[in-house]
Amino acid sequence: MAAAKSYIETDRQVQSLIEDVRRGIFKSVYLLMGEEPYYPDLLCSAIEQNCLQEWEKDFNQTICYGADVTAEAVITAARRYPMMADRQLVILKEAQQMKTLEDLSIYCENPLDSTVLVILLRGASADKRRALYKSVLKNGVVVESLPLRDYEIPRWISSYYEGRGLKIHPEAAALLAESAGSDLGKIAVETDKLLRNLPEGTAEVSVDDIEKNVGVSRAFSVFELTKALSYGRKADALRLAARIGMAPRFQLPMAV
Repeated sequence: MAAAKSYIETDRQVQSLIEDVRRGIFKSVYLLMGEEPYYPDLLCSAIEQNCLQEWEKDFNQTICYGADVTAEAVITAARRYPMMADRQLVILKEAQQMKTLEDLSIYCENPLDSTVLVILLRGASADKRRALYKSVLKNGVVVESLPLRDYEIPRWISSYYEGRGLKIHPEAAALLAESAGSDLGKIAVETDKLLRNLPEGTAEVSVDDIEKNVGVSRAFSVFELTKALSYGRKADALRLAARIGMAPRFQLPMAV
């Protein structure tokens, strides 16, 4: 299965894969990678939570880190057969730190059906010209999560809130985007915190809700705009000015 290219495709791909794992449908190998770690982390967590029953994990779950293991050790673990379970789970986290990472292609060319192998690269990607990427693309699934552009963040926030049964005002989405930047994980954490504090029956998240619960105000954007202007960062200044201009109650002269 080919890696998705846009964040919309990545979101759909990951949500579909999460639905599969919740139904007990797993690929033999997952290669989760990309500069934006939110989606790889999200899918990895879903696999870890759903692959095995709690009582199966002692003998059938192996979690290791790229800096601490070799490809040979991971392959040995992946080639074991499950004990008193239908499958075993092997997760390699921080895989970008493994010097012999490409050697995993030896296993990925012919993975066991009884093993679920997750290769998680955080903030990095495998070389698409080399054997590991190509073998997982053929025999498993690749998820590549690219960073969102600034103008895409408010739209992503709106979609994230809709997925939780809420609307968010465009001004509020812009303010949250300015506070969290392109860190989708931070946006998700701030959203979960906000949802715990919203009054019951709230249908739309407002700017006031963001200011009260996230700890950021529209004055933050003015400060950032002033700093961008003083350092001659024209692109940043234009982006900030556009966002500030979305708020009718805002006093642009403050930035002068």
